[in-house]
Amino acid sequence: MNKLFTLIKYSLFNSLALNRFIKKKKGKGALVLLILLALVVFVVFFGYMMLYGKMFYDGGVPGGILLLAISLGSFLTAITSITNANSYLFNPKDFDMLMSMPIKTKTIFLSKAFDLLILNYISLAYFYLPAMIVYGIFNESNFIFWILGILVFFIIPLLPISVFGFISYLFSFLKINAKVKKAIRTLLYILLTTGIMAVSFSFSSNADEEAFFLSFFNKLKIYYPGYLLYLGLRGEYIYYLLFVLMSIVPFILFMLFSSRTYLKSKTIEVGGAKSSNKKIKIKQTSKVKALFIKEIKNYFSIPIYIANTIIGPALGLIGTIFIVIRSKAEYVDMGDGNLVEMGLLLPFLVVLILTLATSMSPTTPSSVSLEGRSLWILKSAPLEYRDIINSKLFVNLVVTVPFIVIATVICLILKSFEWYEYLAILLIPTIFTLFISNIGLLFNLCKVRLDYDNPAKVVKQSLPILLTMLVSFMAPGHLIALSVLVYIAFESKILVYVFLLVLVLIIYIISKVLLKNVGKKLYNKIIC
Repeated sequence: MNKLFTLIKYSLFNSLALNRFIKKKKGKGALVLLILLALVVFVVFFGYMMLYGKMFYDGGVPGGILLLAISLGSFLTAITSITNANSYLFNPKDFDMLMSMPIKTKTIFLSKAFDLLILNYISLAYFYLPAMIVYGIFNESNFIFWILGILVFFIIPLLPISVFGFISYLFSFLKINAKVKKAIRTLLYILLTTGIMAVSFSFSSNADEEAFFLSFFNKLKIYYPGYLLYLGLRGEYIYYLLFVLMSIVPFILFMLFSSRTYLKSKTIEVGGAKSSNKKIKIKQTSKVKALFIKEIKNYFSIPIYIANTIIGPALGLIGTIFIVIRSKAEYVDMGDGNLVEMGLLLPFLVVLILTLATSMSPTTPSSVSLEGRSLWILKSAPLEYRDIINSKLFVNLVVTVPFIVIATVICLILKSFEWYEYLAILLIPTIFTLFISNIGLLFNLCKVRLDYDNPAKVVKQSLPILLTMLVSFMAPGHLIALSVLVYIAFESKILVYVFLLVLVLIIYIISKVLLKNVGKKLYNKIIC
C-alpha cells in the first residue's frame, strides 16, 4: 500500500509539475498565479451555471441545472478518457522504468488509474460544484442532499472511465498500425464531441421559454445514468443506489481485469510494431518548407493534440450551419419588448460564434513544449527564430482557417447578407485567430515544459493553455461590448464591422510585435 501511495504521489507531482512550484523560489509566485487563475475560471463557470440555473427556473424545470452538470461532467470525463486512457493506463512513457523496480504490476496499473481519476476530478469540479451551489439557490435542499451530492462527485467519472478505458484496452490487442490506432481514437473523440453538440443544437427553437427548456431538459436525459442520479439526489434514493452500483461495479471489474492482464496488453502494444526495410529517397528542400512539414507531421502524430485543437473550429462550423438554417424569424425579442431585426443580428452572431470557437483551442500554447527534449536540435540548427515561429503559427492556420472559409461559403449560399458582412465573417475570425495564435505561442515561450512523459500534460493541463483560454474567452466579450456601444452611438452596421476589423487588426499587430521581440528573448533563454 505504501508503494501505491508513493507511485500516486510521484505521478501527480509529475503530471501537475508540482516540483517546479515547490523547489524554486519563483515557483511560489507561479503557484499563487495558477491558483488565482483557477479561481477566476471557477467564477466564470459559476456565472455560466448561474445563468443556466435562472433560465431553467424561469422555464419551469428548476432542477435542470443539476442534470445539466451531471451530463456535461460525464461527457467531459468520457472525452478525457478517450484521449488519455491509452497514454495513462496502457502506454505510459515511464513503463520501462517502473517495471524495472521491485513493484507489482497491479500496483503500477492502479497508480496510473488513480492519476487518470484525479485528472477527471479536477475537470469535473468546474462543472459540478458550481452547479450544486446554483441548485441550492433555486431549489430547496437539505443536509442529506449535500452529503449525497458530495459523495457522488467521486463516483460520476467511474462509469465513463470503465467504458472508454475498456475500449482502449481492446485497442491494445488490435494488431494494426499504431498510426491507424491513433486515427481511430481521434475520430472517436471528434464524433462523440460533435454528436453531443449536434444534440444540443437540435433543441427546440419554440419561442415559448417553458417549452424550450422542457425540451432542453428532456434531451439531457439521453445520458440515462445521469438522469437516475438526478432523480436520486432529488429524493428518490433507490435511483441513487442504482446509479452508484452502475458506476462502481463496472469500474471494479475493469480494474481487476485490466490490472491482471496489464503486462500482456502492454507487451502486445510494444511488440505489435513491425519493421520493414524500405528504400528512403532523400529530397532536398528549403528550411522553411522542411519546418512546415515537420510541424504538420508532429501535429498529426499526437491524437490528443488533434482532438483538443480541431474540435473548436468544427463546433464553430456546426454552430454557424445551425444558426443560419434555424433563423427563420424576422425579428428577435431582446427582452422588455425590444425587437431587433434578424438581418442585423444574424451576421454578427455568426462572426461571434466563429471568433469564439476558432480561438478557444489553438495549437500554439503547447507547440514549443511538445518539442520536448529534442528542442535543442532546433536551437542548435542554423535556423532563424522567425522561421521556427512561423512554422508553428502556420499549423494553427491550417487547422482553423478552412472551417472559417467553409462557414463563409455556407452563409453566402444560404443567406442574403450585405457584401461587407460576408467580408466580416471571413476576416474578423481569421485575424482574431492570428492574434490568439501569437498570444498562445508567447505564453508557451514564457512557460515551457520539456520534461513531460505524456503529451496530454502540455496539451490540456499546462499554464499556457489556461492563460490562452482566458484570453480567448475574455477578449471577444470586450470586443462585443465595444461594438454594441458603437452601434448605439452611430446606428450604422457597416461602421460596427469596420470598427471590429480595425480593433482586431490593432491587437494582432501588438501581439505580433510582442512575439517578435519579447518572444525571441524568451526563446533564446530556454535551457534544453
